[in-house]
Amino acid sequence: MTPNWFIALPVPAEAWVEALTPVPPGARRFHASDVHVTVAFLGGVGEERAQAAWEVALALPQRGPFSFRPGRIKPFGGRRPSAWSVVPADDAPDLTAFIADVRGAMSEAAGVPADRRQVKPHATLARPGRQATYEVTDAIDAWAETQRLPEEPVTLERIALYTWSALRGENLFRVVAERAL
Repeated sequence: MTPNWFIALPVPAEAWVEALTPVPPGARRFHASDVHVTVAFLGGVGEERAQAAWEVALALPQRGPFSFRPGRIKPFGGRRPSAWSVVPADDAPDLTAFIADVRGAMSEAAGVPADRRQVKPHATLARPGRQATYEVTDAIDAWAETQRLPEEPVTLERIALYTWSALRGENLFRVVAERAL
């Protein structure tokens, strides 16, 4: 199976992850080093095309860092959510505008269609298993409602090229390259 590639802003999430209670059975909580805000999801494009998208990121004019206060944890993915993610407490207009401005060029460089959905910055903290029942997703919803995230703003200072980790039992992703914003 070809690994997925994406460009994202790493989130310094140690305080978030430490504050979370264990997820319900049938769900997986992300390791702190896996928490990120996606800028451009490239999919299984292969390393060469992912590197072409990364070249676009390297050529970006300096923008950022971006800060936001963590809001609530909410489900993403429709009726059968595939992720529970923390969203900014405010609209994070600078972060939202940055993603909207750059993701199309990165996708184009990788040879994939640009994401046309509205930009909604979020950092995934937990995912259900592939065969999760509605009972599992309901339990994750209940878990999300009880979590209290740190009140301090988080600052995103780096942009990175990610792919799958070789040791997916520990970390899901690995950073291939990164630079300051």
